[in-house]
Amino acid sequence: MYKRHVSLRPRSILMSGVPGTGKTLTAELFLSMDNGVFFLPITAGDLDFELTAPLDKRWIMERIERVAAETGMPVVLHVDDMEKLAEDPRTRTALMNLMTGHGRRNILILGSTNKPEAFPTQLLQPDRFVPVSY
Repeated sequence: MYKRHVSLRPRSILMSGVPGTGKTLTAELFLSMDNGVFFLPITAGDLDFELTAPLDKRWIMERIERVAAETGMPVVLHVDDMEKLAEDPRTRTALMNLMTGHGRRNILILGSTNKPEAFPTQLLQPDRFVPVSY
């Protein structure tokens, strides 16, 4: 069913399903593997702040970008409860810019949610999130 997305090289993946289906366990499996990427768990609240705070208050993304640039390896941000980021229009716009690569390279998002219906359709495009249901 998701074969059509393989050639598009998606930037990020959104895992959805009811609680207990293994979304977080899947992310933790990636965290424990040596697979050529840096895997960083981050809360929805921290990412929300980082995307919407004044530039002089931000510090997380700058460090992540530096790691990606210096190593040439992608950084995967794992964010549980992604629906929290989709609620605010300002955060949603900043998230879309991050995911399409405006100003940031080699940063991917592995998100998970129990509420996929809370996501706007513009976030579920193949160049942003590829949906994977559990």
